[in-house]
Amino acid sequence: MNLPNTPSHVTPRCDIPVHRTSATAWSYGEEGYLFGGRDEKGQIHRDLWKYNPQQDTWSSLGNTPLNSRVNGCACCVDDKVYVGLGFRNSIYQDSSYLSDWWEYTPSSNNWKRLADFPNLNTVGVIPYKDGNKIYCIHGFGTDFTADIICFDIETESWTIIERANRKDRIAMAGAGVSLHGRHFYGTGYNTHSLDCWYEIQWDAEWITKARVPSRREMAVCVSTDQYIYLVGGRYFGGSLTDGKLYDDMLRYDIHTNQWTQAGVTNETGENRFAFTINGVAFVGGGENDSHGVLNTFYRIED
Repeated sequence: MNLPNTPSHVTPRCDIPVHRTSATAWSYGEEGYLFGGRDEKGQIHRDLWKYNPQQDTWSSLGNTPLNSRVNGCACCVDDKVYVGLGFRNSIYQDSSYLSDWWEYTPSSNNWKRLADFPNLNTVGVIPYKDGNKIYCIHGFGTDFTADIICFDIETESWTIIERANRKDRIAMAGAGVSLHGRHFYGTGYNTHSLDCWYEIQWDAEWITKARVPSRREMAVCVSTDQYIYLVGGRYFGGSLTDGKLYDDMLRYDIHTNQWTQAGVTNETGENRFAFTINGVAFVGGGENDSHGVLNTFYRIED
């Protein structure tokens, strides 16, 4: 599919000191954070790293009290970060699906464990902040899901939102992000890679938007002040077809409902992490079939 080309400024930044894929990331204040993930030797970690964009440097904050994991999630609300979920050990074991949920205070480096997630669909959950609530959607566990599970920060409690009339696809390994108070989700995998794209409504039918130009799963979403970017991922058409990895950065305009081609990275990648600092997007890590687990890192500016 031929897309309009609207190049963004994609700049390589300082390599991450460690190679990581399927890590958890967030931004707080003027800095970005990277937690856990899997390294190039297959080891899963529980350490925490901090990125300073002004100096373009990474620093280690040591190990967290959390168990090591991949495909966790995190969401920053005011001066706190809510972190947890994910996966470790072997599939088909309930204990491998991590339901722990923590409150992290970066200013004091303090961790507090909160109420556990209410089910085992904890892999690759995508969190969205809306007021004093965090909405966690489409995790994967023992089956594909279309969950929306809400964490109320004031009461420190979880609520499963019933969605009897939902029309969106049940899937795993999708991507999503918020911009200007609107929330978006799409792509993913269910028998084959998907190209769906939705605007989320918590307790109503999701709004179908322009399809993603290329089907994919295990991509990552990140926003700037103006646009949403969908980076990398894999196309997989079924058990009898070869996978294809992407190096592209697709840009979505929430006002025109249009996708454009914004640029590429120096390598293909899936299972990357991303965060936004002061309206500038950063993407890094991940893995590909040629180089294994990556430690490259990029800045994206409109």
